[in-house]
Amino acid sequence: MAAPPSPAATLDVCKSGCTYSTVQAAINASANGDLIEVGEGLYNEALVVSRNITLRGINQTTVVLSAAGTGSTVTVPSGTTATLEEVTITGGRALDGAGVFNEGVLTLERVRVRDNIATDANSIADGGGIATTNTLNIVNSEVSGNTADRGGGIWSAGGAVTIEGTFITNNVARNHGGGGVAGALSSTSLTLRNSFVFGNQVTAPGTDQRGGGGIWANQADLVLEDVSVLDNSSGYSAGGIYISGSSVSNTH
Repeated sequence: MAAPPSPAATLDVCKSGCTYSTVQAAINASANGDLIEVGEGLYNEALVVSRNITLRGINQTTVVLSAAGTGSTVTVPSGTTATLEEVTITGGRALDGAGVFNEGVLTLERVRVRDNIATDANSIADGGGIATTNTLNIVNSEVSGNTADRGGGIWSAGGAVTIEGTFITNNVARNHGGGGVAGALSSTSLTLRNSFVFGNQVTAPGTDQRGGGGIWANQADLVLEDVSVLDNSSGYSAGGIYISGSSVSNTH
């Protein structure tokens, strides 16, 4: 008979007295299905989550993950299914997905994604807070104060994005569309429920789809259910929502 699978393990991370003192070391030591619990502190690491795990902080305001300007703070590769809970993700600086770059299946629950910058001198930088090309679920979270050329808060180029009970605030798209949320390609679906999109901006004047201070959807399917889109602005047009070639459903 085949041996039964090993039970999932819990790995602990903290600044002193735990098995691991860095989050990446715990990820590298984990197996699929494991739980990583992270204690209070600032962890200056550019993390690659390459296991099917749950990473849970003790409190989203006191567990801070920061790449300190060295790349994306969290990267989830293709083929990985991961959940992050109760952490703040900040300090990312990268071409795409400065806070989170997701190519796998990712759930963010009770997470703050704040003050990340997507930037590049030669290319359009997408997703200051989050860039995703696959499946992304955001629940009871906050995406705020992030900056990119396109999709200041969240950028999706393929896959299903579902956002529930989340505040998307004060994000900026500098040179294109979607201060708060942006989705492109017919393979993309954006679903927002019971969420607030406010105070986001597109700062570049001009034409060529530089609109949608709150939400920008170009060919992507857009579903809004009990969503407040307020006090967003654009240097060109559509301060609230820009739609081009997209199917839209809006219910209250």
